[in-house]
Amino acid sequence: MAGRLLSRGLLVRSRSLGGQRLAVSGLIRRGVREEQIHTTRVHRDDFMEQVKVDREEQQKERMNMDKEEEIKTELLDAALVEVLTHGWNKSAITAAATKLGHPSVVAGLVGGVEEVVLHHISKSNRQLDAWMVDEVARLTSGGSRLPIGKFIRSCVVQRLSFNIPYLEAGLWAQGVALVAQPAWAGRGVELGQEVCDDIWHRAGDTSADMNWYTKRVTLGMVMAATEVFMVQDTSEGFRDTWDFLDRRLEDLSIMPTISKVPGDIAGVVEGLFQTAKILVGVQK
Repeated sequence: MAGRLLSRGLLVRSRSLGGQRLAVSGLIRRGVREEQIHTTRVHRDDFMEQVKVDREEQQKERMNMDKEEEIKTELLDAALVEVLTHGWNKSAITAAATKLGHPSVVAGLVGGVEEVVLHHISKSNRQLDAWMVDEVARLTSGGSRLPIGKFIRSCVVQRLSFNIPYLEAGLWAQGVALVAQPAWAGRGVELGQEVCDDIWHRAGDTSADMNWYTKRVTLGMVMAATEVFMVQDTSEGFRDTWDFLDRRLEDLSIMPTISKVPGDIAGVVEGLFQTAKILVGVQK
């Protein structure tokens, strides 16, 4: 009897201890899960905070880049004015930085005076495009059809006229020669192709065959030849240049085939660059 009671007491005690162990184990597991959840939340919060910081840094970097690009554009615009006094050299860029109230070190934003030349070409193309929009509206007001020949001639005259301040200062041949260098010629050719395409686009050209290509090549040839002639023209108001342009446009109307035209606009512009380099050598 006493033995049975003792065994039962031991069994009850064992079950009680087992229950306590299970309860403790449950509390530990629950604590571990809660710790894991807390750690996950902490990691997630840290991750989100890092994402926020990264976004703010990227936004700040973009703002700095935009500001730097804005300053560079202002510097290039101002340098185009200073070139008329200092010529195509670094001193024009430094003078522009000073005029704008920047320390001279800011001139370093411009990679070289070649960038100033290319900026003039690019800016002139944009100015021409804005002019063409207004000119098309004027010529077609009241439902009139756009006189293509007249419009194309006006566009060439308008675009080349943007070079006149540098031509009159005896600087344009040197400017073109600068961007004829291998490191810069690619961009110069691209801008030459761009203006030909812009003119035909504003003229309403919708051709999708060989004519699309032919029109741009022939226009590039005419513009390049006229620009070379213009560099050497000393007539009043560049009258001889515009007469030369008219003759080239007339030549196009009687040209029997496109076979006499250089392979593409790139070839035409490249020819202009090489001619300009020769002219600079002659002028020296």
